[in-house]
Amino acid sequence: MKADLYSLIIYLGNLALTMLLCRIYQKKPILQEKYKWLSLVIISLPLSLVAGLRENVGTDYLNYTGIIDSTRGLSYASIFRGETPNFIEIGFILVTKICSSLNPNSYFLPFFVYAFSTLFLSVAGIERFKQKVSLPLGVFLFYLIYYHVTLNIIRQGMSGAVLMFALKDLVDKNYIRYSIFVLIAFFFHRTAALCLIFMLIPLFSGKYTNEGSYIPGSRRIWGLIPFVILFMAASVPLYNSLFLYDVFANRADFSIEAHGITGSGLGILFFFCVNIYFI
Repeated sequence: MKADLYSLIIYLGNLALTMLLCRIYQKKPILQEKYKWLSLVIISLPLSLVAGLRENVGTDYLNYTGIIDSTRGLSYASIFRGETPNFIEIGFILVTKICSSLNPNSYFLPFFVYAFSTLFLSVAGIERFKQKVSLPLGVFLFYLIYYHVTLNIIRQGMSGAVLMFALKDLVDKNYIRYSIFVLIAFFFHRTAALCLIFMLIPLFSGKYTNEGSYIPGSRRIWGLIPFVILFMAASVPLYNSLFLYDVFANRADFSIEAHGITGSGLGILFFFCVNIYFI
């Protein structure tokens, strides 16, 4: 009971410190103009250190310590040949290998880097919307809802953080930059590839005509339905066809069905269609 109370105090104390740092950043224009990235690094540090120092916290903790141990014996050449344990994405394995090589006798550095990259990119993604979203409030809600989740589903958390940072590019219709970020996220978790479909949101959202009348997105949703049907039907062979190069050769038989991505993809598409109807 005391251990749980101490843990709660540590987490809440670091969360409070993070909120204070966000508030200072928001109130000091000079930090936003001259020291933006350094400030975001400092904001992301407190709970990243907590995640790095944790021991046996998180349902997947032992699975990831096993992955870290398995990478210690891997060569970089074997990683680039796609010889990674359990078909785990090459980007994640490469980061793990570098961290485990620099910190061979501890799990601190890998877990710290996992958490810091997730939190930093997420905080930076929220900051990109600072004109519309309060940074302290946005970061507080993110930590409140997702921080504990990223201690368990680490790869998905890292991939999702890249996509969260890329969200502003999607809103700004910078599709090339957004696609590059989706590709980067893909190398940390394959489900990121499904987020390419969100590039259709700006195309089917409501708009004003030259005459000044407004056309709500709900009236144009019918143009998206045939594409969604085709995408759902072609998603499995399309996904598996990505494994064309030697680096992915031994993953070709690791089908998207076995990884559970088909169900996730259909769920995302359903959510997408429901939301786009009301845009």
